[in-house]
Amino acid sequence: EPRAGPSARVRVQGRWLEGDERDPHGSLAQGIAVMTTFNVRLSLPQFVAFNKEVDLAEPEMLQDIKSIQGVPGGPSQLHMSYMRRVCVFSMLPFIKMYDDVVRDFAVCSAAHDVFRNLGPGVIVCEGSVPAGLKEYEGFHIHPPPSRGIRMENRTLHYLTAGDLPETTTITTYVRVSLPIFQSLVPLNLGAQFLVGMG
Repeated sequence: EPRAGPSARVRVQGRWLEGDERDPHGSLAQGIAVMTTFNVRLSLPQFVAFNKEVDLAEPEMLQDIKSIQGVPGGPSQLHMSYMRRVCVFSMLPFIKMYDDVVRDFAVCSAAHDVFRNLGPGVIVCEGSVPAGLKEYEGFHIHPPPSRGIRMENRTLHYLTAGDLPETTTITTYVRVSLPIFQSLVPLNLGAQFLVGMG
């Protein structure tokens, strides 16, 4: 993603869930992935603010994103944020997908065992708003876009200072569900999805 800066690089690993790993009541396509984006050209405080102040985000900031609507929460929402993203992937230009997510934030002055090799950082927990709701956690949920396919995800981002000055490294763990057959979503498109939505 060139918008991340000349020193940024991305590593993505993922696969589709199989057998007992799958939610029998879940979507047709279910997968997990880990993505690390190294040295994004924003400092750690700047990148946290970018994720929190979602009302300032513009579609041009992210690949394949066509629109973003967001609201940063106040004390009554424990300073969470709500965001609606609509995307059209260049590899599937005839399909419009969207998601509604709520983000929560926590500062880790000492790395948790799960992140012991990554050092201190900030956890950003992102989860889909349950389908069909008009209000959630104190946020007004936007009506579904016309002819849009709803995505669901449970994502954990761990943000740390990058290797270069004024940069951030993001390690993302995500479980994605899509209401289409896995055979219609090649893994390279899944990787493009993660890079574009990250």
